[in-house]
Amino acid sequence: MTHTPRLFFGVLAVLAAAGCSTTASPTAASSSAATFTFTSSFTANGSASRSFEQLTTGVVGLTLTAASPDVRLGIGLGIPRPDGSGCNLTRAVEVAVGGAPQLTVTADPGVWCVRVYDIGLVPERVTFALDVSHF
Repeated sequence: MTHTPRLFFGVLAVLAAAGCSTTASPTAASSSAATFTFTSSFTANGSASRSFEQLTTGVVGLTLTAASPDVRLGIGLGIPRPDGSGCNLTRAVEVAVGGAPQLTVTADPGVWCVRVYDIGLVPERVTFALDVSHF
């Protein structure tokens, strides 16, 4: 019976370490989050989008981690347009650069997209980084 606490804490440590790992791109089905960083740029009144596959019902989190120049931007989650020309947003928010998820949505399995767009504050061009975690 004295081995039970040690075994419990050993399993707990392994699970905690596994939950801290991230990857550069979406991975095959797993119980931990897949995370990627979407980086791009666009001009005033523009936007940029990227699709990804959600393998199971779970939470998608979006965090705008960089914008140069430092301006507020719109970020959103949605469904890719059938013609591949962008992203039809189902949820969106206006945000400044931050360190924690600024938009979280429960998403069913399927192909989803994220979009970053000008809300009227981009002077000429903006370069950004958006962290996307999903599981």
